[in-house]
Amino acid sequence: DELNIRTYRAERQVEFTIMIDRSASMGLPARDDKLGLALAMGASLAYVGMAENDAVRLATFASARGGVRFSSTPFYRRRESYLEFKPFVVEAKPEGRTGLFDAVSELLRERRAPGVVILLSDFLVEPRECEDAISRLVAARHEIKVVHVMGEQESEGRYPPGLYRVRDVETGATREVVFGPELAAKTRAKVEALGTRLREFCLQHSIPYVRAFGARNLDEILNRELPKLGVVR
Repeated sequence: DELNIRTYRAERQVEFTIMIDRSASMGLPARDDKLGLALAMGASLAYVGMAENDAVRLATFASARGGVRFSSTPFYRRRESYLEFKPFVVEAKPEGRTGLFDAVSELLRERRAPGVVILLSDFLVEPRECEDAISRLVAARHEIKVVHVMGEQESEGRYPPGLYRVRDVETGATREVVFGPELAAKTRAKVEALGTRLREFCLQHSIPYVRAFGARNLDEILNRELPKLGVVR
């Protein structure tokens, strides 16, 4: 008699949800094209995620008067389906408030099995809201990855000096400011403080955190930061 041994390889069933902030703040300053950068990174992450036939979808979120607007594509597995993401990416426009906590709540209402959730945002919300939203994903046993998207002009405070009437595109509040070297320095310090707090929170929860600052640096960001997220195999 012959002894035959059969071995089986279990197929992984990992779902990737790539959540992209498309709130109004992602559209300003216009020259920074933060939303364009976030969408490009999201599409790149989707392509990588499909390398081993993992189920991948893109999602965008923003909050408006009618509540949170959480939209997503179907899940796609094969790279042959990659171009199916194109209409969704092209149609994404910045509007409304961020609504990160509400968007996460919408995601969790789907009651899907724990998977990989990648957040791409400028995170210009109250730090507590951001931390509470991420904590909910952690509690639901999702594997979280955070991409902090900012523009060069915004993060470096590179605005021509002068008097500005500033309007918050998400709340509508306006105020006048005199922009010069002192305010530019404060802007840089504020961005750094925001990033540091978010990075430290992520470290406490073993969540990969990367910065994507500057749309023109996309190639460098993809080569330097993408591997840190642990999605490149």
